[in-house]
Amino acid sequence: MARRKKLPILILLAILTILFPINGSALDSTNISSPMWSKMLGQDNVPVTCSDNGSFIVAGSDTGNLQLFDKTGNIIRGYSTNGSHFTSVSISGDGKIFSGTADGGVVVFDDKGKLLLNYSSGISITRSALSRSGGTVISSRDGGLQILDQNGNVLGLSIQPGAIWDVAISDDGQYGVAAVDLGWQTRKGKIVVIDHSGSKVVDYPTMSQGVGVAISDNGSSIVGIDDYNLYSIFRNGTLRWSFPSSPPFRDVAITSDGKYIVAGSQYYIRVFNETGSLLWENQESGYIYSVAISEDGEYIIAGSSDQVRLFDKSGNLLWHYNHGSSNVATSKNGEYFAVGTNNEIKYFNKWGNETTVDEPNAPVKNNYPNNSTSPKVPSTSKPAPLSSIAVIGALFCISGVASFSKKFLIK
Repeated sequence: MARRKKLPILILLAILTILFPINGSALDSTNISSPMWSKMLGQDNVPVTCSDNGSFIVAGSDTGNLQLFDKTGNIIRGYSTNGSHFTSVSISGDGKIFSGTADGGVVVFDDKGKLLLNYSSGISITRSALSRSGGTVISSRDGGLQILDQNGNVLGLSIQPGAIWDVAISDDGQYGVAAVDLGWQTRKGKIVVIDHSGSKVVDYPTMSQGVGVAISDNGSSIVGIDDYNLYSIFRNGTLRWSFPSSPPFRDVAITSDGKYIVAGSQYYIRVFNETGSLLWENQESGYIYSVAISEDGEYIIAGSSDQVRLFDKSGNLLWHYNHGSSNVATSKNGEYFAVGTNNEIKYFNKWGNETTVDEPNAPVKNNYPNNSTSPKVPSTSKPAPLSSIAVIGALFCISGVASFSKKFLIK
């Protein structure tokens, strides 16, 4: 008899759980973004970048295809190799494009898609960064770093032990920086800075294996991450501050003036100011593989194992997209974002819709304030308010369960 009396209660609880989830997912369904456009490209880890104003977008693939798009998704230029993997793509302020391949191929285009340079160095290029002026490239290669001019001539070479996981370059091309992994035997790393001639000016040891680096426009502020630490160092190699993290770091970015730093790790997106104060953090469900920040720090985009999210500088979530990404890039003004997935490139705007190509007269209103200047830690998601339909449905369910129980179960 007691078992029969418990059954309607269990049925009621199951119905209410379905109607009113306690994890706040109903709230998450507001502010879901749609890409302006998306294109299939390759089969694994599409590298992406975009120009300062978002007018040009570049994406490479593991199947040997490189494509240059305008911001409406039209292909300006396509380029194919013999199937060699495009491992990196970079774009300068004037739209000049540099890309490197796993077998040492180098191709450079202008913003109209005209091929300026095509040669093979014979040395695998795993990472590259192009100065904003377009005149200098830093790229990783087997056994070290190299500085190239826009014609592919080697200006400087710095031999480095270990594997190079990331590179960045100052706007004027005078300084390049790299994250170095010294191997599993030592489980240590380095942040290395070289000048345009290839001479090493900083050789800063890290406590764990190097993962990522970023540099301010003038090269005065440098940030780097190893697996468990974030470092901010001056150009002379002096440590400014550091921040430990037990979940491993995976990416780091810095604003043009060096005033804001964003770091992605397992479970967390964190934003710091230039003195190392943690302004806000947002907890996620998985790894944050890629982060980017606009020139003024107003917008932060993060690609994780299950979502792409856009935040304002105070940590408010502006929109999210339910698809994982390992590569994200932003225009300088923070209005447009390129996202690379396993086999696609997707292009978004800051308004989170698929129709706005240029600044609308009346920006799309979102549910979050974006004019706050005081940093904060975003609160956890709260359950969505009950709709009238859900309430009526619940009442019917309760009434039905009660009638069923009275008639058949409760004797």
